[in-house]
Amino acid sequence: MFIVLLSIGTILLYGLQAAKARLGQYSQDHALAQAAAAASVVEKANPDEAREAVESVADTSGGEVLLVNRQGDVVTRAGKGAMPSSPARVLEGASRGERINERTEGRWIATVPVVRDGQLRGGVAFVSGNDETAVLEIFSRSNVEAAAIAAVVGGGLMLLVATLLSRRIERLTLAARAIEQGDYSSRIEPGYDDELGDLARSFNAMTARFQDSFGRLEDSKQTLDAILENLGEGVLATNLEGKVMFANPMARRLLGMTPERVHDVWQPQELPDPWEDFDLPDAVARCAKEHECGGARVRGSQTFFQINLEHMPAFDEHRGGVLIVVRDLSEARRLEANQ
Repeated sequence: MFIVLLSIGTILLYGLQAAKARLGQYSQDHALAQAAAAASVVEKANPDEAREAVESVADTSGGEVLLVNRQGDVVTRAGKGAMPSSPARVLEGASRGERINERTEGRWIATVPVVRDGQLRGGVAFVSGNDETAVLEIFSRSNVEAAAIAAVVGGGLMLLVATLLSRRIERLTLAARAIEQGDYSSRIEPGYDDELGDLARSFNAMTARFQDSFGRLEDSKQTLDAILENLGEGVLATNLEGKVMFANPMARRLLGMTPERVHDVWQPQELPDPWEDFDLPDAVARCAKEHECGGARVRGSQTFFQINLEHMPAFDEHRGGVLIVVRDLSEARRLEANQ
């Protein structure tokens, strides 16, 4: 915005100066051309017709035309202009046939000699009209004021554009935050068919794919949870520090663990050590740190378990962990004993 306003101000400061200079040159040339035209008409007309000739030029030029004789007297004048308050030097120069082209009191004055039959008969003086003076007055005003007005207008337009863009970008930001918080149903109205509109449509398509993918993942998770909850074997998962991060109902029953869910959120627990002849925490630590995993059979007074340990490289925020599967073989041992 600052660069645009600076450009507008620079163009006005230098452009108005150039326009003013060209308009001034045009007015100067126009005054001289009108004076020459009036002198040419007077030279070709009869002395008795000089007034009509001067009036015809004045009507078409929009200024004031004066015919001056050799004595410096105004013989004929016509037009709507107004001779400046000190025309003595101009009239004297016109009477001597001098060519004058200058600006006096905001008006351009030009004099051209009148020659008839090879002799100097005086001269014609032309004074520019009010219209040219008004235009010059407009361009003579402060360029700084014009630049300030342009800057205000340009700033207002840029502010409007910036406000519209900021609102659309804010909608994109709010939708991104909604997705960050897990609301994959959030969508954005594309609005105009431009770059931001294309971005909004791409964002909506990406969000739809996310919603579909996470929906399938949630379905898979629910299916896996249902399988683990009803599995006849105990399944536990620990992190590298040996904290129990997950245990299905069978594992909690076999190992005598307390309920681990509070409002459906898993609460990490210490790994139990229920057997005297098998140190479960030590076995899990070796499996986690040295990858020395495997299986073992643990016998109690009335129980008999098969323990299998497996190292998991991608678990607990991708730091790894240990999967423990506990199978109760007590009933099978009792059947074998009875047989």
